Amino acid sequence: MGRFRSPTRIVRANSQPLSNGGFRRNENPMVKGAKKPDTRTAMQLLIREARNAIPFGLPDDAVCGDSCQGCSSKLLIYLETELDTWEMKLADGAVPSLGDLHRLAKQCRKIHQVLVDNGVPVAGSN
Repeated sequence: MGRFRSPTRIVRANSQPLSNGGFRRNENPMVKGAKKPDTRTAMQLLIREARNAIPFGLPDDAVCGDSCQGCSSKLLIYLETELDTWEMKLADGAVPSLGDLHRLAKQCRKIHQVLVDNGVPVAGSN
């Protein structure tokens, strides 16, 4: 089992010293110059990905099947409302927290899985 290393030692172990005494993180060799998006951009990307992966426009007979483990129709309505709410908040200039991103991503994953289990045709459910 490895030793605990303080965050300062981890940063210094993974960084290069700068001439001003600070440290710069090593660049990822796979994606040169790539930076993590801010939370507004990340939320917009998450909303776009959810809208592409989850079929919100299906008719009720395609959503409701013989066996149900959670009402797919109600879950789709709920998730679409959540996505619409966040789109409005972002348009008004709101800045989501990392917790907001995590919660919405978790809701999307769970609802996606319920839809797959219920046999609703969704993207990525091969």
